[in-house]
Amino acid sequence: LRDGFVGLVEGAAARSGLDRVVLGGGCFQNRLLLSLIQQGLVQRGFKVFTGESVPVNDGGLAFGQAYCGGMIHVSGNTHEGD
Repeated sequence: LRDGFVGLVEGAAARSGLDRVVLGGGCFQNRLLLSLIQQGLVQRGFKVFTGESVPVNDGGLAFGQAYCGGMIHVSGNTHEGD
């Protein structure tokens, strides 16, 4: 599973030129899965980021939605009436 996931990331990185990976989602609450995949990516030279202050599951999704909504509100750029 780890090798397959890392292989997919390597393919996407080859096409995009990116070397940073964010691991998020409820499956990464599983510490073993997170650790194995993180180690595999780091060994292949990727910079890996995970949730530290914000949960990686639905709580993180809700936080991101609230953040984006706040930024839209503050900017006044709501696109209402377009």
